Amino acid sequence: MSVHTFFTGVRGLAAPLVAFYLVSRISPHLLGWLSIGLILIACLFLVPEIKFGRRARPGVVLVEEISE
Repeated sequence: MSVHTFFTGVRGLAAPLVAFYLVSRISPHLLGWLSIGLILIACLFLVPEIKFGRRARPGVVLVEEISE
């Protein structure tokens, strides 16, 4: 979870810098279409997860229960 949180912070710092750079270089209209394309590509990466769900990778117990 700490790695996820770290990279969320990195994205939070880098995203505004990249966005302002791109807006100054290309039109907002083109940037909007580029963003739509990236969102669609990201959604396509999730198709196998939706298709197979939890059946593809069964969970592994990390902690053993102890009953007394």
